[in-house]
Amino acid sequence: MTMAHSLEARVPFLDRAVVELARRIPAGLRLRRLRTKYMLRRAMAGRLPEAILNQRKLGFNLPIAGWLAQELRDFVQDILSPTRIRRQGLFDPTAVERLVSEHVRKHADHSRALWALLFLAVWHDEVVRAVSPRDASERRPALPTGTAP
Repeated sequence: MTMAHSLEARVPFLDRAVVELARRIPAGLRLRRLRTKYMLRRAMAGRLPEAILNQRKLGFNLPIAGWLAQELRDFVQDILSPTRIRRQGLFDPTAVERLVSEHVRKHADHSRALWALLFLAVWHDEVVRAVSPRDASERRPALPTGTAP
């Protein structure tokens, strides 16, 4: 997420002395048999548990599933309401209603599909139909806590 917003959060690895040292290290020690961060992993051996040293790279995921089921629930139910979906004619209203219902009741995590449907539905109204969400809906979503507009 930091890189998506032109922010660099890996400051310790960008220290000038660290970068200059890294440039002097032979390529074979920086990358070995497609094993990334080979030297860093070796340097941390004995200091970090094996499980951490050998785990795959993890990304930072936003809590979209929770937002859609809680803070943004009214917005989701409004934008993806059967009436609105039927009017747009893009999706099967029954299928969308099932996804929303299962997600809100926490029977299944449909956050990826719902997120995509939300954006497509809003885009469709704003671009194709030239209707702003404000005109199409009386309810406006509050941003989830801790997020900036």
